[in-house]
Amino acid sequence: MGNSIKLNWLDLPSHLQVSISNKLVHLNLYNLSQKKFNYIPIRVPLRASCRGSTEGWLVYEDGSQLHLVNPFLSPSKNKIHLPVLTAFDVEDSVESTVYKNIYFYKTVLSANPTLYPNYMVMTIDAGRLKLAFYKSGDSAWTHSAWTDLVGNENVGPMTYIEDIIYSRDCFYVLDCHGAVWAYDVSSHSPRVVKIAPPITEQWNIRKKYIVESSGDLLLVCRSTVQQWKPEDNKCSYKTVKIKVYKLDQVACKWTETNKLCGQTLFIGDNTSLSLLASD
Repeated sequence: MGNSIKLNWLDLPSHLQVSISNKLVHLNLYNLSQKKFNYIPIRVPLRASCRGSTEGWLVYEDGSQLHLVNPFLSPSKNKIHLPVLTAFDVEDSVESTVYKNIYFYKTVLSANPTLYPNYMVMTIDAGRLKLAFYKSGDSAWTHSAWTDLVGNENVGPMTYIEDIIYSRDCFYVLDCHGAVWAYDVSSHSPRVVKIAPPITEQWNIRKKYIVESSGDLLLVCRSTVQQWKPEDNKCSYKTVKIKVYKLDQVACKWTETNKLCGQTLFIGDNTSLSLLASD
């Protein structure tokens, strides 16, 4: 899902077209303003998977390496190769059988690399138990297990990372219980501070997302039901309920809300963002 102020297109993975002859992947991007699909050819490894996007820059995984690709720039300026991250061993993943040959779960950038050369990148491993960040110009990633960052006494049993965003000059990490942690990597001694507790309401939540909207931090919770498709011989998930909670930073608690104050939310595995509905 790529976004900018004047151009908002959605990247739909199920609509990819691959040209084997010239090793090009044709992205099928949905133009929201024109309500039509546009095919954009980009040169990435054929087996690469998108793990995030920031202002038009798509993050592709190819084994243990991440590549930044911007399909809207010229070929000489549209690729950035990040260092290999061997610390994310797929065998360490609690879900290694599910994420076989997958190293990364989600990746976010602090800024548009075209406009801000001192950008930073943060990524979650496939098992959602580790974080790593990279500062532009570094020769390697800095990585840590999540329990090492926050301490075992500060997390509940079977705690894993659910989502990350960059906002207000800081990375925000959402754990599976709904607690939010501010991860400041701008200094020489990065630190992690809890800024929101887990949500107290208990219901059948399958997926959580954190989104910054008009200066507020929102927690979006989605409930699904599993459906069996005999024609495809596989299961799919249908969304049956979505609830949105806004963080009261003074009281340090989540409050359910049904008002988005003129904003539209897009939620997804790779990127979640808030856009002004009138745009």
